[in-house]
Amino acid sequence: MPNLFRLPYYLFGAVRRANWRPERLREFQEKRLRFVVRYAYDFVPFYHRKFRESGIFPGDIKNIVDLKKLPIITKDEFRSVSFSERVSREFVGEKLRILQTSGSTGRPLKICLTEAESDWRKAIYMRANILCGQMPRDRWVAITAPHHFGSVPHWQRILGLYSQTSLSVFLLMVTMVFLFFLIVFCCVSYCGLVYS
Repeated sequence: MPNLFRLPYYLFGAVRRANWRPERLREFQEKRLRFVVRYAYDFVPFYHRKFRESGIFPGDIKNIVDLKKLPIITKDEFRSVSFSERVSREFVGEKLRILQTSGSTGRPLKICLTEAESDWRKAIYMRANILCGQMPRDRWVAITAPHHFGSVPHWQRILGLYSQTSLSVFLLMVTMVFLFFLIVFCCVSYCGLVYS
């Protein structure tokens, strides 16, 4: 369950940053970049090892231009590493939420999130809707994979605040295939009538 105070706090900050001058936003991004690189080096065994192998230290990454210094990590390489190597030592034993990608590349990729990270992601998604003009009680539909259907908290659905109705992308594909074959059948039948 999301923290009812943390989510609005993240949302307020995200909406506020959307209106920052480009220079201020870049300064903020670079400060966060330095924090993330330092954190990954200090607390995540996999990244610590990758940085050391590449001869990179956190102090080498000062701004966005320095991103090219970081080692390239493929999805397969990331998948091959155990969760204990990919997850921060700060969260060993803590309950983490495990998410996975849709697997469109052949194999889903599993990632772990804390409750705070999950709330932050929700705030970022909500920010996009708000900046496009969505009001708190507007109705909307998300076309997504079924495993995302339960991602809207119960209290949010009850109150109807930024609450989405989910529609399966797979149901749409089945419907599209059905319509395609129906159209083909009608065309073939029509052609058969015309030329007979």
